[in-house]
Amino acid sequence: MGYEYLQDLSYHAKGWKYEYVTGTFSELMAMHEAGQIDLMSNISYTPERAEKLLYSTNPSGKECYYIYVKSDRDDLTAGDPQSLQGKTIGVNPGVQQTESGKKWLADEGIDVNFKEYATGNDIFKALTDDEVDAIIMNDTLSSGDALPVYYVGESDYYFTVPKSRPDIMAEVNSAMAQIQASNPRYNDEVKTRYSVSNGGSSSLTKAERAWLDARGNTVTFGYLENTRRTPRPARRATSRARSAAWRSARTRRSRRTS
Repeated sequence: MGYEYLQDLSYHAKGWKYEYVTGTFSELMAMHEAGQIDLMSNISYTPERAEKLLYSTNPSGKECYYIYVKSDRDDLTAGDPQSLQGKTIGVNPGVQQTESGKKWLADEGIDVNFKEYATGNDIFKALTDDEVDAIIMNDTLSSGDALPVYYVGESDYYFTVPKSRPDIMAEVNSAMAQIQASNPRYNDEVKTRYSVSNGGSSSLTKAERAWLDARGNTVTFGYLENTRRTPRPARRATSRARSAAWRSARTRRSRRTS
């Protein structure tokens, strides 16, 4: 998601070439704040980060935070937050979703044990392997085993540069303004392309599997036949009706292009 946005930024910021640096989020953020990385994407705002970084004027997107569990954990999917009492929850250190999740749990009066993992892939694997009972994660990553059961917060995210590089940020803001002007829905469209698989778990719960097993793994659908109405004979529209139809068509076109 951040990669695509970076490519579009470079189209408007002439002469830009990227050198990509790999590492965990904590490692990359430490390098970024030290001025060793010029530009990072998908960074949530915190006052602590703002002491060392410049944020883009406009956000590059929004992410929501959830507590995820495996779909076969009937004890955790019944909608009662108190079922998390005493459970082990996997988190990534130093990220906004973890802070939001911890605050939500505290507000609900839920005491849990936290287990830290370096990357998003690590945390989803821990859930799949039953190393943890639940995880706190944003909605930009996904796993077939992960079922979002509790919304715990959300945040805009931005491009950031070290405070020593306001020249880069000026180009970022200019490029983002051009992108938004050409497509006001750009942020939503990019996120949808990369997050669509995380709208929910593709797995069945125990209750759903039991229901299917009891019916021989067969689902029977009913439908109505011959529901199409017999079309009425066409009639010539009066001038008043033609005028109303024209206004309606013009309104629909206007809505589609707004």
